[in-house]
Amino acid sequence: KHHPRALQYVTLPVLTMDASGEFATTTQCDSPVFVGTYAPPTPAMLTDALSDMDSAYADASGRSVSEPTSAFYEVLGGNIGGHTFTAGVYRWSSAVAITSDIYIKGGGGDL
Repeated sequence: KHHPRALQYVTLPVLTMDASGEFATTTQCDSPVFVGTYAPPTPAMLTDALSDMDSAYADASGRSVSEPTSAFYEVLGGNIGGHTFTAGVYRWSSAVAITSDIYIKGGGGDL
């Protein structure tokens, strides 16, 4: 979990700060929790992550999906809980329901 703002915006119940001050842990998350007001290099790391996310979104929105025959179109009719997603651009024409965990699988250049 990454949050670019101050700690008061994080709604997890109990956070335990790591001795480094760079991240916290909680039983609610499997990975460390990073907040923009934590010790360096966390703020810069979160700024980079947000920039990367914006770039990835812009890249994905410019790609096309071969409708309706693509394996990435209308996956599971929008009920995607429990599904493992591989690299690709996914598209739905209606609402998507995530009723259980979803998984993302790929290499460093895919995610």
